[in-house]
Amino acid sequence: MAHLSSILYSLYPRRGFTLIELLIVVAIIGLLTGVAIPSFSAFTRRQTLGEATKNLKANLRAAQNRAISGVDGKRWGIHLAQGANNYEIFFTTSFAYVSSGQIEVLPSGVTITAIQVGGVLQTPANVIFDRLTGTVSIRDNVGNSLGSDIRITLTLSGTNRYVRVDAGGKIYEQ
Repeated sequence: MAHLSSILYSLYPRRGFTLIELLIVVAIIGLLTGVAIPSFSAFTRRQTLGEATKNLKANLRAAQNRAISGVDGKRWGIHLAQGANNYEIFFTTSFAYVSSGQIEVLPSGVTITAIQVGGVLQTPANVIFDRLTGTVSIRDNVGNSLGSDIRITLTLSGTNRYVRVDAGGKIYEQ
């Protein structure tokens, strides 16, 4: 009889997994998931912050282009405030800030954590572009000059990105 069972087993090998094999597979999947979730979270944070930075740069360029093109015969700029989760595109006939209602909201969790003009923290600050040349002037809300070079820090969960506008109007990430 023992001989018959070994013959049957060789003809019909067992199918399926043992409990130990299943536990090992579940443990491996758990380890991979534990490693992947934090990496994915960091990746999405970097992507969100990168998107916010690119949008700010695009809006600064749009304001600069409007100024150079003479849209409405005004100076165009961006109003920034430290600790805010938004900024405003505006136009003015002088160098004073005049609210336009064109508010751009940053993605959830992203804030403007620092505004440095010539290396000195300033808030609020207005990046105003010249009508003919597109060069930049950084002003306070009443039009007083703060300088001509600004570095804006955007932060999400301890990760920073920087946008800089130099005196010549060049806009770039640092």
